[in-house]
Amino acid sequence: MSTVLNSDVAIKVNIQISRMFSRFRKIALAHSEIFLKLERVEKLGLKHDKHIELIFEYLKQFEKNREEEIDFENRPRIGFKPSISITFHTLCACISRMYLNRRILRV
Repeated sequence: MSTVLNSDVAIKVNIQISRMFSRFRKIALAHSEIFLKLERVEKLGLKHDKHIELIFEYLKQFEKNREEEIDFENRPRIGFKPSISITFHTLCACISRMYLNRRILRV
């Protein structure tokens, strides 16, 4: 700037700009370790963002599968329909009672 404009103000501004660049260079060199760590953190942050997106994709897929299961359970049934609904627990209880009755009768 001072080479183009031949004034005292232009020379002072040019000197200030040069001083600021030299200060910035000193700061950058003195704190290069911090800048490197910051860069690593930014890269890790990008990896974490991808992992978080992947987790949300898995959650969406899980929710979709759960909705499909609910739709399957609530679908209209066709074919054989028993008059009573027997749960697994009820069936196990009946079988165990039958087994115990057979053991008692054998003794």
